[in-house]
Amino acid sequence: MSNTEHSAPRHHPSWREVRDTFLADPDLQQAYQDLATRFAVVQQLITRREQRGWSQRELADSSLR
Repeated sequence: MSNTEHSAPRHHPSWREVRDTFLADPDLQQAYQDLATRFAVVQQLITRREQRGWSQRELADSSLR
């Protein structure tokens, strides 16, 4: 057997771990803060889509009507 078959599973960082790593950089932290309003709008859109039980495709299709 090869070494890769016995190695520990690879850790996949969570979004929060990735975000926190990026936010350690002051320039990226400022850019992230500058986009806070856009992030809030996107979060509202996702929340409303989920409340209606729509897929992303259904949301896109509804905007074409």
